[in-house]
Amino acid sequence: MTTEPQSDGAPTIGAALTRAATRWPDQDALVCDGVRLTYRELTDAVRRTAAALLAHGVRRGDRVAICMGNSATWLTLFYANALIGAVAVPVDPTIAAAALERRLRQSDSVLLATVDRLFDRIDVIAALCAIEPAIESALPGTVLPRLHTVAVLGRAVPRGALSYGMFMGQAHAGSLVDRDAVERAAAGVRPNDTVLLDDGAMPSHAGLLRDAAATAAQLGVQRGDRYFSAWPFHQAASVATLLAAPRVGACLVTTPIFEPGEMLRVLERERCCTVSADAPLLHDMTSHPGFDPTRLCLRDGLAPAPPRPST
Repeated sequence: MTTEPQSDGAPTIGAALTRAATRWPDQDALVCDGVRLTYRELTDAVRRTAAALLAHGVRRGDRVAICMGNSATWLTLFYANALIGAVAVPVDPTIAAAALERRLRQSDSVLLATVDRLFDRIDVIAALCAIEPAIESALPGTVLPRLHTVAVLGRAVPRGALSYGMFMGQAHAGSLVDRDAVERAAAGVRPNDTVLLDDGAMPSHAGLLRDAAATAAQLGVQRGDRYFSAWPFHQAASVATLLAAPRVGACLVTTPIFEPGEMLRVLERERCCTVSADAPLLHDMTSHPGFDPTRLCLRDGLAPAPPRPST
């Protein structure tokens, strides 16, 4: 007989992160692209970002687009939105211009957090300004009329946008007023509130936490484990994987680019015990000239399998 995975008792994603920071403050929570954050550090960053969102007028139910690759900033923004009841809208910076415009139009986002460039070859800002010219001068515009703030991580900041540092700095992070505002907003979030919008899917806090519990069980991760996720954060299905970490006090390890050689280096350096990726990428990794299982600490891996053909 099988049993349904149970949640950890936290009613919302913000509460789940707070619970993890209380239980395991000095346990590593995230390793990505040279950034290492403990649960205490991640939670502090989330609260500062939540204060910045509130300072820029984001409220419960508002939609906030995140147009970035995998990074600590992406994860912090996601948790910050969840903490105050806003809805994160993951946007793939690599998609075609028409798809990018459709995604932003349909999202009705009030704030957009974006990188200026991705992988030093994709000019994200140019693509966004082509969609909404007001980003180059002053928002709101006519194409995305609800968008009032664009925060840019990088050097190329149009006149109608803010640098990410200014976005964060205007919140006066760390003041008593900001802490109180974040706590009040967090208290108003409900388990059935929508936390994510992705191509029509609108999962709730409770739903994603149940998925995270199931993912943690499938991965077999335990407290102190380090598991590597090779899923882009902008894919809604990957969110359950990243939420599996605070479920049990594990550390999520990921990279901005999923290249077999780099994955092997990170898996060895971080002593990851589990890897989650699609089957082709796992095949490429195990077929790579640098693959040496004796240098890895892997005990398990997880990849979605195609349905078994009917007989």
